[in-house]
Amino acid sequence: MNARRPRWMSTRDGQRRVCRRAAFALCLASMGWACAAPTTGPRSSSPASIVITGASVDAGRHVVVTFTVTRGGSGVPLDGVRAAQPAWTLAGLAVHPITELPTWKSYLLFGADVLPRVPVAGPGTPDPFVLRDARQPWYEDGGLVRDLERGNFTYTYAKALPEGYDTSQTLRVGVWLRGVTPGTEQTTSTFDFVPGSGPPQARELVMDENCSSCHGLRQGHDASRTGWKVCVTCHTYQNADADTVDPAAMAGATPATDPNPLEFGRLIPRVHRGGRLPTLYRSSWTEPAPARPIVGPIPLPFSPPYPGMPMRNAPLPGRKFSVVDDLNGMGEVVFGAIAELGGNGQPPLPVPSGLVHYPQDYRNCRACHANAALESDTVTVASRPSCQGCHPDVWYGEGGTDENHFPHAGGPQPDDTRCADCHVAGPNLQVPIAEVHVPPYRSSSYSPLQIELLTIEDVKPGMRPTVRFRVSDRNGPIRSMYAPSPSVDAVSGIPRRLDRMGFVLSGPSHEYQTRNNFGEERFAASGFDFRGPLGVWPYADTAPSWEYVWWGITADADGAFTYTFVAAIPPDASGTWAVGIHIARNEDTPEGQDTPTQLYDRTTDRFLWPYTGEPVMETAPDVVAYVDLAAGRLGEGNPVPRRKVVDFDRCNRCHDRRAFHDGRTSLELCVMCHAGGTTDWNRRPKDASGNTNLSQVLSPDSFGTYDGIEERSVHLKVLIHRIHTGARIGSASLGLSRPFTAYGWPGGQDKAFFFDEITLPRGVDNCAICHDGTTFEIENILPGLQQPTFANETGNRLHGGTAVHAAREPSTPPIQAACSACHNTRANATHSSQYTTIEGVEGCLPCHGKDGTSALSVAHGIEEVTP
Repeated sequence: MNARRPRWMSTRDGQRRVCRRAAFALCLASMGWACAAPTTGPRSSSPASIVITGASVDAGRHVVVTFTVTRGGSGVPLDGVRAAQPAWTLAGLAVHPITELPTWKSYLLFGADVLPRVPVAGPGTPDPFVLRDARQPWYEDGGLVRDLERGNFTYTYAKALPEGYDTSQTLRVGVWLRGVTPGTEQTTSTFDFVPGSGPPQARELVMDENCSSCHGLRQGHDASRTGWKVCVTCHTYQNADADTVDPAAMAGATPATDPNPLEFGRLIPRVHRGGRLPTLYRSSWTEPAPARPIVGPIPLPFSPPYPGMPMRNAPLPGRKFSVVDDLNGMGEVVFGAIAELGGNGQPPLPVPSGLVHYPQDYRNCRACHANAALESDTVTVASRPSCQGCHPDVWYGEGGTDENHFPHAGGPQPDDTRCADCHVAGPNLQVPIAEVHVPPYRSSSYSPLQIELLTIEDVKPGMRPTVRFRVSDRNGPIRSMYAPSPSVDAVSGIPRRLDRMGFVLSGPSHEYQTRNNFGEERFAASGFDFRGPLGVWPYADTAPSWEYVWWGITADADGAFTYTFVAAIPPDASGTWAVGIHIARNEDTPEGQDTPTQLYDRTTDRFLWPYTGEPVMETAPDVVAYVDLAAGRLGEGNPVPRRKVVDFDRCNRCHDRRAFHDGRTSLELCVMCHAGGTTDWNRRPKDASGNTNLSQVLSPDSFGTYDGIEERSVHLKVLIHRIHTGARIGSASLGLSRPFTAYGWPGGQDKAFFFDEITLPRGVDNCAICHDGTTFEIENILPGLQQPTFANETGNRLHGGTAVHAAREPSTPPIQAACSACHNTRANATHSSQYTTIEGVEGCLPCHGKDGTSALSVAHGIEEVTP
């Protein structure tokens, strides 16, 4: 967006000169003349507050606003207002020329760039409705300011409303203080009013509180603007970026023919899709949509290549979604792209990149729209432009498409008159928005599993614990792992069989140990090692261990399953140990081959839930139970649960439902495996000798690591801090860990995750975003109880073809491991080493403890987060 600032009248110097200059100024404005551009003064960081208290339209059609500016509760004088640099916007709630839905329309169109054409509804906009030689919405600051004393003022807009304007239309005036950065909730204000009479019409589709749950206080552009209500006064259907192309347009479009729309309802969904924007990927179908009923192959809608899922839509390297914002000094902002990432001389991988990696299921529309006055519009109102905000790949025109667009399954749609028939209500209801725009795990079709833990026995040193439990779903008890009755859920059509049961045994609970890198050596050496009639796949013969049951297991007469661990508790174990259970099912075959959900029923000519053809996984809330080894049985003795460090509900404010590894959702379960010595060694590419292949390119499909190191720590606190630090630069950055690459399940070159591409959508310094209470304070890391982090993150091979950590392997003391996970810089490493003894005793508390001279909470400026 390259609009230039308008040249309107300068702010008035004082009340005595207001009257005589006002007449002259209004005369110039009515003649179309412009005065000197407003002077930009030095920016102020002092707290200030601006509040619009009223608005009206004068006889010359100029909007007159009354407002207050205060600082510290006291009124600000006129000179202070000038220094704060108020910027004013003006929009009316009009009717969209194509969709005929209420929409904001700016009355301040004086950007310097002239767009040859702006299709107001995207590709396919009828020619009479295409804006020609259009200027972009912007703000003004050259109107008449009148000082009413004690911090009260009026502002008269320099730009008059057009002749014959509708006096019954709702108008919105907006203002923010450009001279106060970063902006606060008090430095932006809006006010809605009707020039004639009556209450203003509401148009509330999103809530600032929803944005803040991920972003904190969202500060737009130059960080001076806050709140969506002011955003929509410029981001109207009239606004487009003159330098980039609408992703909904087909190949051959240019910025001159199809400029990138900056309308709020289309821009924001596309921004949040980021690297998963469908038009960055190859479409699965480019022929015209087949006639109904479909008798041949079925077009499959967009499904990006998520880890562990079939790659339906291959990424298109080099494609990007960006906006140019030179006006605010941001240049080109790449929200999403397909980049070929790599390093270390290895063949690159095409992976999602860019500024935005949305951290939850995109179908959760309530993430933005929850509790808004018109939230229901998100499922009851449909139009092509609004749908193309999230789905720019869907082509509503005639014929086939290019490589990254998908023909509308319902055939060409020249207008919006039939949208509701298929997507809202009616006899031809095919893909209802109310069902499609809900993540499967929140759908009424989803049938979650439940685990009822009955007993755990033989939890003593040298013994193999036995667990007894029941499993059920909404249909009732499940008595057979592979042959339940009934066999299929009547609502979802998903088989009720249990595809896998997972059991983990680890301890002691105060700090889980990593014996032989959590048994990963067994997997690396022999792959799937099934044992006995249940097909148990254990990671180790001695706990800690994770064990999978793959073959059928049947409950007893009481409906209870019984499982005895293959791994035994070490003979020298003591304290409290934990047992975890994870159970999942999906539409994979028993052999684990992906078989997508049926998408379309040819008999009824209907599309089926979840309307994407994706495999639906149903899981039970993970169960973790603690047992005192001295008693050896659940419910006896004095077991000590694992300390709570992170509030998982806070994680889900951004993630909604954080699930990993077959749908595991319990942080208590995560930490049982992701202990101090756990690394990704066994997932990394290997050479013929069984060592990590550091850099040798053997073939296009077999090559070395992207970071040239033997292994990467996946200790939970290290891994999570690093992931959330991601792409940041400065004192909190991954300078010593770049490229920050970790290898995941099931291992190999194509399972490299480039986590230093991630950007947390708010400041990383506020530990309270994730932590429970004050658990971020370093006093909580107790000397002698928390183990160091072991990982050979160097290019020297120390393992000798085994996951077992070598005696001379590098380790990081507990406090450093947490702090350096974010502050992974040379300066921090030097600083930390100066205050750590050869024996690994850390001297952090005197300075960084809560009573220290540079306490963590003070240095980070930590603010409490409202749950």
